[in-house]
Amino acid sequence: MTTTLKDATDYAAWVAGPAAAVYFVAPECGVCGVLRPRIEELFAAAFPRLPLAVVNAGTTPDGAAQAGVFNFPALLVFFEGREFLRKARSFSIGEVQAALGRPYALWLEAAT
Repeated sequence: MTTTLKDATDYAAWVAGPAAAVYFVAPECGVCGVLRPRIEELFAAAFPRLPLAVVNAGTTPDGAAQAGVFNFPALLVFFEGREFLRKARSFSIGEVQAALGRPYALWLEAAT
């Protein structure tokens, strides 16, 4: 399930948790809309315990600015409140899966 973050306060609280991912989109970004369902499917299938949120820069520009995101689409992943992965503009689902596989497994192991 994907959560929509409404402002910079929501964003700060979301990324402060043990693990979090944020997908940033913009209204004029066609790729953002095409990639979003694939990102959601990837997280549901491969990373089910990693919560995913979406920030729409058109309605929540302060959330995107706070994260330093100015190119779309963008995906940021945090573990223990620290940014671990940042992909923006041009990236594939395979790249995300490869980059997160081992760290996610280690995080799960440490969390149990």
